[in-house]
Amino acid sequence: DAVVGAVAACAADVAVVCAGREGRFALEDALCAGVMVRALERAGAASGLHDGAVAARALAEEWGGDLPEALGRTAAARRLEEIGRGEDVAFCAQVNRTAVVPRFRDRKIVAE
Repeated sequence: DAVVGAVAACAADVAVVCAGREGRFALEDALCAGVMVRALERAGAASGLHDGAVAARALAEEWGGDLPEALGRTAAARRLEEIGRGEDVAFCAQVNRTAVVPRFRDRKIVAE
């Protein structure tokens, strides 16, 4: 809700950026981006979506009903399981856990 509220109050264009892993697509990034796009649309804060946002939204619509289970299907979840951190997936799947809004300023991501 904090991010959606900040975007809704912002007059500038906003980008949801997926980091990926080692220069490659990361399913968990796209899935979470899609969850964010859907929330922004519900708040009336998303317009003119690019293809990547449309694809991420479609992924979230298909898989996002059970986010912990969906994230558990990813290569990142398998890596976490391998190193004994499988419980991190459920923690990361929590939505609206914090009021922190990440922003990109001076070539850095900062929390506000």
